[in-house]
Amino acid sequence: PPYRALASGPSLHILNDSLPAGSVVGTLTQAGTILDMDYAQGRLYLATGKTGLVIVDVSVPTSPSVLSRFPMTDALRVAVNESGEVAYMTGGTSVLRILNVADPSRPKLVGVKDFTNAAFTDSLVSGNTLLVAGGAKGLFVYSIAEPKNPKRVTRVKHFTAVHSLAIRDRLVAGLDSELGMVLVDFSAWNAPKVLGSLPDAVA
Repeated sequence: PPYRALASGPSLHILNDSLPAGSVVGTLTQAGTILDMDYAQGRLYLATGKTGLVIVDVSVPTSPSVLSRFPMTDALRVAVNESGEVAYMTGGTSVLRILNVADPSRPKLVGVKDFTNAAFTDSLVSGNTLLVAGGAKGLFVYSIAEPKNPKRVTRVKHFTAVHSLAIRDRLVAGLDSELGMVLVDFSAWNAPKVLGSLPDAVA
């Protein structure tokens, strides 16, 4: 589809890239500042800081509408599994929250993962794998073959202050406040290989 979403403060804009200059075709303004978003099954999941998780129906791009809200005070990042049934929330603390969003009108907390002294600040889903940036405790890898019950596969301890993640195929880039950009090869999820780092990368 030619559509994409952009956030500006509390406002969500839906753009149609098939129109000149990517014209805005739909807008929704809600209470909190949008810090992160993920998409699955015709819905956007918005992390809005102190105002929690907001689930938005974008199946009709010209008329985005709020389906539900889940109260949280630290909704910093959100990642959703590919079926759109489970959302994983991080907020800069040692806690990873797991929400059942199979019924998007009634999100429910179904689990919590806690790791002492970690600072979970980012997460992303790749197939049946969940990656979580944990600050000084490194990069956590979970199997989400059972989406509501993530099971830790391994932890990459090379990092000293990893806070952001990106992935392409099985190559993960982790931004670390001290090491810069660290590249990790995940050809095997349970046997990651640190390829090197770019210390001058913006972190």
